[in-house]
Amino acid sequence: MSLETITRDSAPQLPPPNGLVAHYLTTISHEATLADRTALDVGCGEGRNSIALAERGFGAVLGVDADPQAIESANTFKLQKGLGSEACRFVEMDALGIRDLEDEYSVVLSNEMLHTLPRNEQSELLREMQARTRRGGINIVSGYMLTPEVKAEKHKVTMLHPGQLLRTYQAAGWQPSLTRDIRRPVEFPGEAERVHSKSYLIARKPL
Repeated sequence: MSLETITRDSAPQLPPPNGLVAHYLTTISHEATLADRTALDVGCGEGRNSIALAERGFGAVLGVDADPQAIESANTFKLQKGLGSEACRFVEMDALGIRDLEDEYSVVLSNEMLHTLPRNEQSELLREMQARTRRGGINIVSGYMLTPEVKAEKHKVTMLHPGQLLRTYQAAGWQPSLTRDIRRPVEFPGEAERVHSKSYLIARKPL
């Protein structure tokens, strides 16, 4: 085995896009070109969803995250995939920093990050995501959900309520195409409480 092969095999591997983004990608699989589409990934982490959209053919993808190490990893994975800065760009930025962006995007997504914010900031972030979306564009949102068996106060004050995403988008006049609250048991490894229930939503902005 060559040194190049060993190095390649031992390098960190980018996980696939999460299930909600993967579902969205299947809905556009019949479309020949997406070069005129753009995406904003809020709380992009190491870039798995941003990179998946760029590889699918989106003309420009911007991923933002407050964690500098996550941004460093995202840029490393982007280079591994051979994507240039025009196709996919990663910027260190607080989630609510998107209010300062001037562009509108075809797709704005935030996955498994919303529940880390205080409730007032959750509402503000969703409003900013909606504002950064073009008419007819898509939001893709998921987060961990509060269920009756959750005990930890730190979870109770931030976890999404069942139906919260759907109500928020319906109130704004958006058209949900997928909405789901999936309940799973809470685990207690050691003294920690691990929540697995999630809320999912894909919705379209009115024309």
